[in-house]
Amino acid sequence: MEPFSVWAESHVRDEESIVSAYIARPYEGAADLHALIRFAQQVTRARLPRPSYYHAGDFVWQLYNFDRSDDVRLWTRDPDGATVACAIFEPPLSFQFDISPTVAVQRDLMAEVIRWAERRRALVTDREDVPLAYQALGSDTLSTSAMESDAARIAVLVENGYAREEQQLGFRLARSLDDQLPTDAPPAGARFRNVSDAEADARAELHRDAWSIWGESKHTTEVYRRLRSAPLYDPALDVVLEFEGQLVSYCVLWVDTENRAGLFEPVGTRPSAARRGFGRAVIYEAFRRLREKGMTRAIVGTGSVNKPALALYASAGFEVAERQHTYVKRDVT
Repeated sequence: MEPFSVWAESHVRDEESIVSAYIARPYEGAADLHALIRFAQQVTRARLPRPSYYHAGDFVWQLYNFDRSDDVRLWTRDPDGATVACAIFEPPLSFQFDISPTVAVQRDLMAEVIRWAERRRALVTDREDVPLAYQALGSDTLSTSAMESDAARIAVLVENGYAREEQQLGFRLARSLDDQLPTDAPPAGARFRNVSDAEADARAELHRDAWSIWGESKHTTEVYRRLRSAPLYDPALDVVLEFEGQLVSYCVLWVDTENRAGLFEPVGTRPSAARRGFGRAVIYEAFRRLREKGMTRAIVGTGSVNKPALALYASAGFEVAERQHTYVKRDVT
């Protein structure tokens, strides 16, 4: 998916404080990104074998391009300063969040997160730039998601006026890397490439073209260069396939060494190169590279609106680990 960081606009600061047993503050850049990586690793381990809402790489992909953002909020525990919750408001109509299982009163903190998101939503005046996946919900809504097995989260959302949207379904998919991996060669004439800084223009253009079917992408050359300096980024895990002198398909991989899980985020193929085996070739090569890095699982996420991606991942051996339903609050102003 497109990272939150490349399309979110600046918004008016929320000056009103929310009373809490925890310290809540805006995201402040690199130090907080490293804290969120640790938070994701700890929460992932605590929830095993169930999947978690965030892999460490999810945070990097969404936030690497920000030095500060009032649309991202962290809750920390005093006096040790450990991150216990994070919420990301994705302007103009949606938010996502996670709370550590170590929090004793989940319900109270979850309600606080929801109130914060609704306050951010109330500050939005421009509702024109809505991702296609959310347009069908309506311009007067605010939405988030909950895993099918997360009864506590679902209960709090319902108590706060959110209802399940039956037409919007997300999937967290997983594949073991311990079994026999596919060894298919890439299509004739195609080869894997290591992309250098000098090729940042071409690599950024590949991303924009691959995601053009969902609307205009703002993934610039400068944004891609910044990605290459982000925490956890490894050039060997930026898998790119070239065909007839053009970059046609790619994926970026993120590794969680504590939980030995590798995340695909994002995955893309040019529309003009679709259905030719390029995307599957990139995924097979990615499996091999993840296993070389010591990973035992591969993870990817997508939604029911992206049927080509679901078919591709199923053909590569991914299976549904968890379903995520969208929950919507209407008449939000």
